Amino acid sequence: AKMEELAALPYDGLAAGNLENQVRVSSNPGSPFYSFLRSTDVALVDQNLGASASDVGLKKITVAIFWPAVFGGGQKQFSLSTLISKR
Repeated sequence: AKMEELAALPYDGLAAGNLENQVRVSSNPGSPFYSFLRSTDVALVDQNLGASASDVGLKKITVAIFWPAVFGGGQKQFSLSTLISKR
């Protein structure tokens, strides 16, 4: 849902940087999603998808989800990225 929300924003309305750093997906302790955390980053990238200091009309949105591992402790992670371009 967060990825769709950000991808729907106008290009200039999406600031580059770390938007969230491991915030809870749900604030309700009774929710099954309470133990899931989310990080969201937006980065400026160049035509080769490398990090760019200047805006060349391409941004990379990355949303990562973290959850506690069932066995062995620690944390599991899954991330999803998409690109948006200036139109």
